[in-house]
Amino acid sequence: MLKRVLFVILFLFVTKSYADSTFLPGLQFADAYEDVELIEKTNKSGISQNQYFDFLFSKDQTLGEKVALISALATYFEWYYEGKNGYFEKYTQTFIQTVTKKYNTNSIEDSKIPSELRLFYYLMSDFDSTSPSIENYRKILSELPKSLTVNTIVVFAIEYDILYNDKKEYLILKDARENYVNPYIANYEQLDRDARIEIAQRSVFDILPYSEDCENSLKCICNANEPDKIPDCLTSLSTEYINKIKNKITRPNFLEREDWDEVSLYAVQWIESQNKIINVLETSEYNKAVLRYLVSSQVYNDM
Repeated sequence: MLKRVLFVILFLFVTKSYADSTFLPGLQFADAYEDVELIEKTNKSGISQNQYFDFLFSKDQTLGEKVALISALATYFEWYYEGKNGYFEKYTQTFIQTVTKKYNTNSIEDSKIPSELRLFYYLMSDFDSTSPSIENYRKILSELPKSLTVNTIVVFAIEYDILYNDKKEYLILKDARENYVNPYIANYEQLDRDARIEIAQRSVFDILPYSEDCENSLKCICNANEPDKIPDCLTSLSTEYINKIKNKITRPNFLEREDWDEVSLYAVQWIESQNKIINVLETSEYNKAVLRYLVSSQVYNDM
């Protein structure tokens, strides 16, 4: 029986998850501007090059609106014009030729080209890609650190990369959370409103429950480089889940159930009863820690 239990544990601890959209459509900026007629039309029917570039070079549109148009055009070519991806590349090449000629340079990445225009180039270069050019977006962020648009793109790109490319590892998630996600959550409302504030929800907050969901993958939950500390890590997480149940801390984007007070009491009691059984099993402390973690995490996720 114990061998069967441990087999289930092994299976649960290597589960993978995948996103279902390439980077640009997944960015969700276009959804935040559904009421802008040109963006909504582009999303469904495309746009001529003249209209596209007039919009991108206009001083009347915000940076967020322009990014939304790029995302909308990518969505059109990817979803409604399947097999014709070369057309988007033509838009990109025309953009490069126009900008480099205007600024008298041979490179679209020349620093004398405004940050905004280089951002557009990086976005267009990520068309049909599932591996966003994070370093390029970070470069633009260093030049436009107060931009809500650029901060959102950077955080989304990092979280998208983690989710889509199976990079759910403890140290990667820890770095993303401490250096990008937490500062973003703390400061996004104070950033320059060069985009609608709702892009924070659509682009960042909506992806976090998926990119940060470890799905019981051990390399994601604890630092696999420190195997001796894994039992303590799992025990600590088990305790966190129990405390969340006691303190009515729901999963992200989940509503608190009306009968939480009543159910939580029985949930905690059941976890404690299972832990007593686990504690007397003839197996290693490592396996016991794994079982305790699975019990408490599963009960919490079912709340």
